[in-house]
Amino acid sequence: MAIKELAQNPELTIKQADKGGAVVVMNTSDYVKKILRQLSDQGVYCKLANDPKFDFLRHVRTTLDTASEQGIIDEKLRAFLYVDRPRTPVIYILPKIHKCLTSPPGRPIVSGVGSLFSQIAIFLDKILSPFVKSAKSYIRDSAHFLNIVEQIQLPEHAILASFDVVSLYTSIAHVRGLEAVRYSIIQPVPGFLYLPAEHGSHL
Repeated sequence: MAIKELAQNPELTIKQADKGGAVVVMNTSDYVKKILRQLSDQGVYCKLANDPKFDFLRHVRTTLDTASEQGIIDEKLRAFLYVDRPRTPVIYILPKIHKCLTSPPGRPIVSGVGSLFSQIAIFLDKILSPFVKSAKSYIRDSAHFLNIVEQIQLPEHAILASFDVVSLYTSIAHVRGLEAVRYSIIQPVPGFLYLPAEHGSHL
């Protein structure tokens, strides 16, 4: 009964902690302020006059239809990639109680489940994962990092330092990110024509 009462209390927001698996109970007013603080960063977010979802939907449908007609993808893949009734992604935050217990900052998460690009993202993740895992800088998780560190032979009097990236994903420039993907996946293969990047290269 206590759990049910807490969950139904509109003045409280219950979230999983960003790290450690703890459950965090926050005042809803404080939680909303943290969300609005995230959205106030005009270098990352901007307020739109209307919802462009359906314009994007028509563009995606046209692109997938053209790819299917040209034999680039089959009908089964086209049906998988197309979301007929997409939902608008929702932003929420996970409290970083490992940084502060009384007023923890929040890690922004945009839930795109069922959104217009959700199926395309799943498809791209499957394609790009092997390239990511083959990179020398790839670290799967904390345990993987510890295994790597244990194998490093440090010189005497070495000093270890760590760096943290603020807002990692929103700090990745889209154009540079696409360039990195193109660099990783386009390898010289006999019989294929490669166009310069400035022409929007496609195989």
